[in-house]
Amino acid sequence: TYTRPQEKTAQERRDEIVEQAKADVERLRMINRMLQTFDITFDINRESRTVEAVAKKPNSRTAFYGTAICAPDDCFNIHIGEAIALHRALGLEVPDEYLNAPQPTEVRVGDVVAYRGVYKTIDYVTVVADGEPTGGGRAALTSIAVKRGKIIDDSRTGVGE
Repeated sequence: TYTRPQEKTAQERRDEIVEQAKADVERLRMINRMLQTFDITFDINRESRTVEAVAKKPNSRTAFYGTAICAPDDCFNIHIGEAIALHRALGLEVPDEYLNAPQPTEVRVGDVVAYRGVYKTIDYVTVVADGEPTGGGRAALTSIAVKRGKIIDDSRTGVGE
């Protein structure tokens, strides 16, 4: 009997795309290091939700820039942003999956979530594991704020990396 392969969830696809973006950036950086073509740096602005890649020729003033700007309704991810910006800086076509990555569906430790606070303002919290200290911009994974919130940044830099 033939069983059809299980369709991947949006979260699984997004996880794959994030891993692909990380590997892509690492590969492009390594190639440029080995060939001494460009020194690559990134300028990440979480507030404006932008990533800029700078590909500078060594011992020269020549540099190429690429920018990735997160759409207002999309979840910001540094790794996808770096891959988009770097492709643009190097004059390479940006893979479609980076531009159209599915939005995250599962909140995880390290995500930043926006929720409507007590005073009807939008508050932002970083998700921490249940039992970890909360307050000061941190909320537990199973808290109401997290359950009702919207994931706005799933880069999780510094968490398990």
